[in-house]
Amino acid sequence: GVAAVDMLFDGKENIFVCEREGRIESRDIMEAITIDRMYKSTFTPEVKFNESDLEKYSAEKVEEFKSFVTMRQAEVKALLNVANETSDYKKN
Repeated sequence: GVAAVDMLFDGKENIFVCEREGRIESRDIMEAITIDRMYKSTFTPEVKFNESDLEKYSAEKVEEFKSFVTMRQAEVKALLNVANETSDYKKN
């Protein structure tokens, strides 16, 4: 929260502030929304994402987005595995 306020005081706007790999980063809000839709559409049918939404971004940026989505999917899978193992453990 503090980093977001500092960025506002520095005149930055239309950004999303997050923690990534232990660092506080800002990202263009439209990029963040695009990545969020890409990610959520992989497991939530109600979330609509069109590949044409990526046309306004460079190939490098699209690869960055796809890499981020893949990373998040792996994190969720790992968490689900832990939840399932814990659940199975309690049954024994």
